Amino acid sequence: MTNVRKILVIGCGNSFRQDDGLGCSIAEQLTPTEFNNCVRVLVCQQLTPDLAVEMSNTDRVILIDATVDGTPGRVSVQKIEPTDQGKSILTHELQASTLLQCARVLYASNPDTYLVSVTGVSFGFGKDFSDAVQAAMPEVTRRIKHLITESHCSTEELVKMKSSSNP
Repeated sequence: MTNVRKILVIGCGNSFRQDDGLGCSIAEQLTPTEFNNCVRVLVCQQLTPDLAVEMSNTDRVILIDATVDGTPGRVSVQKIEPTDQGKSILTHELQASTLLQCARVLYASNPDTYLVSVTGVSFGFGKDFSDAVQAAMPEVTRRIKHLITESHCSTEELVKMKSSSNP
């Protein structure tokens, strides 16, 4: 039996700033129909307070973004917990944890939220990804798909999906 859930994927970044466009690029490649139309995909340049409404209507949120911290090309998945320790909800520095806190306080919603990030190298003007980020993209996609499928598919469906994807 399927435990269908609403999932929101948000790809963040600036597609004209090289590695910063990672989140947008990955999000644009996801196909909601691949996941029984339970997935909604948004692409945005930065997290904004109005996304709290979108988050409040879901069971799971997956954020995709590039980071400057860490070893270039390193993929990480971090569970986000709500906090009001962010700098402000009105700046470019809006943190995922603060946005989740907004959803919790304003809409009584606390969806499971994850940040999938890759350490970038190049953030200058341009549309090409660095070699490190380019090499990490398949792993990012795999981890996102895992977060999606583990949240709404039964074991039988996962087996069916895996077997149907193998030639």
